[in-house]
Amino acid sequence: MTARFLVDAGNSRIKWACHRHGRLEPGLPFASQAEGLAERLDAHWAGLPAPAAVHVSNVAGPEVARLLHAWIERHWRLSPVFARSRACCGPVVNGYAEPDRLGADRWLGLLGLYRDHPLPACLVDCGTAMTLDALAADGRHLGGLIAPGLRTMALALQRHASALNVPRPPGAADLALGRDTGAAMRQGCIMAGAGLIEKTLATLRASTGADFRLVMTGGDAATIAPHVAQPLQLDQHIVLRGLLTEAEALP
Repeated sequence: MTARFLVDAGNSRIKWACHRHGRLEPGLPFASQAEGLAERLDAHWAGLPAPAAVHVSNVAGPEVARLLHAWIERHWRLSPVFARSRACCGPVVNGYAEPDRLGADRWLGLLGLYRDHPLPACLVDCGTAMTLDALAADGRHLGGLIAPGLRTMALALQRHASALNVPRPPGAADLALGRDTGAAMRQGCIMAGAGLIEKTLATLRASTGADFRLVMTGGDAATIAPHVAQPLQLDQHIVLRGLLTEAEALP
């Protein structure tokens, strides 16, 4: 089999897909924490045929990397290739002064952005952290921002403000303003995320004179998106396609 197996191990979830016959075939995501990971890998992957190669993006920590490597080596007799940020890949140029300090998932997101979306564009990944990265029309990474994600913001409020320690904030209300503590916390976090996105796009427009398209990904993207006053596209497999781009560029 000539298929490539692609793995995006984030702080909360592992997304994965098989690429064969020119098509990306995503599977069901599952939790990425190290505890119980071997059993979850068995449940999701043990019945799959061995691929020709495995490429991994991992920001979930060294123990998750170790468990992934061990499982893949034991079951498929392959040594996975772990992605890392580079100074450039084709026309995409890393904007960090120290390119390897850019998170691998952010770098691969930029490769996916260049591969599949009109530029200039801003990629927003709404996960445990919210990251925003801008890519110019010529493929230059202009830099980015990192902020707490929705759940991280809510947990921080609960941890540091005892009066806000509600069991679990309920679902988003129709109004921007919540009418109980849980809804007020949830809506406050959502609006903070939406406001950060809109402010970033306005800043990019003012500094470059260009309108940046907005692409969103990550577990909370669909929650924040309706509150953003900007046309946007949701793309939940952009990191996997960036990983494919890097894999195809390797010697």
